[in-house]
Amino acid sequence: MPRRCEPLRPTSQLAQFASFGSDFLSCTGLPPRGAWIHCETNPYIRAKCGLSGGSLSFKKDGAGLGAMVLCALLVVGCAPAVKTESAQFEVAGGVDRPAIRVDRPVIVRLATGYSRTLEPTMAWRVAGRVAQGAVLQPVGSVFSIEGRQVHEAWLVVRGQQLVGFYLPAESRYAPLEAPVPLPIPPQ
Repeated sequence: MPRRCEPLRPTSQLAQFASFGSDFLSCTGLPPRGAWIHCETNPYIRAKCGLSGGSLSFKKDGAGLGAMVLCALLVVGCAPAVKTESAQFEVAGGVDRPAIRVDRPVIVRLATGYSRTLEPTMAWRVAGRVAQGAVLQPVGSVFSIEGRQVHEAWLVVRGQQLVGFYLPAESRYAPLEAPVPLPIPPQ
């Protein structure tokens, strides 16, 4: 049987409240028409509903229902998936090369709306190639990109530009919308 939202006891003379905590997306039933929906227990929902302090309630009728639906759509439709394509990874030959670092922080904005920063403290080594460029693996750490899911990611570099990411767990390539120049000092 589908799970229903459990209404809380009335806390004021105004109406009955329904809690939208971690079960927000799995709720299949809403309180009756004219009840108030209380949207404050989940920090993620609080941020999406624009709550910084206090609370927010939507009355389940007319404009209130529209606002509640908008809040739900913001929560559900937040992060698009990372777009990927197939990639044939070739392991680099046996020459040990020095670690590669960027001179200054580089902010990489992803099509998913998230961004990642390549810090000068991060070291990278050539691990191989894909058709799109050289693949650089992080040394002593894990680097990831984020969309609907989080993916371990290695840099794909052509010339002095970051063109995308190789996702080793999926053996796929995730292109950037536009190449990002990398301030790599000469070796």
